[in-house]
Amino acid sequence: MVAINLQVYTDLEEILLEGGYIDQTQQVNPESRFSEDFGMDSLDICEFIMKAEKHFGISMPDEEAGNILTLSDACACIQKQLLAKAEKQKQVKNSVIKSIFTKTK
Repeated sequence: MVAINLQVYTDLEEILLEGGYIDQTQQVNPESRFSEDFGMDSLDICEFIMKAEKHFGISMPDEEAGNILTLSDACACIQKQLLAKAEKQKQVKNSVIKSIFTKTK
């Protein structure tokens, strides 16, 4: 299991609050289930995932998004996509740097 990034977790809690999926008095923990604990239906969960994707600037594959049942699942999926995004950006940056040095020789 992936360790939960506190910033990702906090941002997801905020998205849940702002979206009206939960209220301030509701108990929330990493294993909170969207359907059972928050009363979210499949459309609510899809909307929440889309808001999270927009917030974090990522896109989750449908297969992975369909397996998100808990807040912990959402954190793990988002963290995975953020790491993939960072790795891709690193590769692009290295490629650009390499091409600059190749041209200057």
